[in-house]
Amino acid sequence: MTKKLLAAALACMTMTVTAFATEGTGASGTTGMDAVLGAMTTLTSLLGSVWELMTSNPLLTLFLAASLLSVGVYAFRQVKRASRG
Repeated sequence: MTKKLLAAALACMTMTVTAFATEGTGASGTTGMDAVLGAMTTLTSLLGSVWELMTSNPLLTLFLAASLLSVGVYAFRQVKRASRG
C-alpha cells in the first residue's frame, strides 16, 4: 500500500512539473492546464487513499482525532477572541 501511495505522489509531481514545462508549447496537442487537472485528479485519489489508510488504523485515527480537536479548539478561541473586539 505504501509503495502505491509513493508511486501516485511521484506521478502527481511529475505531471505537475511537465505541465509547467510544456504549457503553451502545444507540442503534444494538450495544454498545461489539462496536465494540471490530471495531476489534481491523481492528488485527490492519493489523499483519499491516505485518509482511508489513517482511518483504518485505530492508533492513527486517535492521532488524527486529537489533532483535529486541537485545531477546532484553537479556531474557537480565535473566534471568541475576535468577537470580544
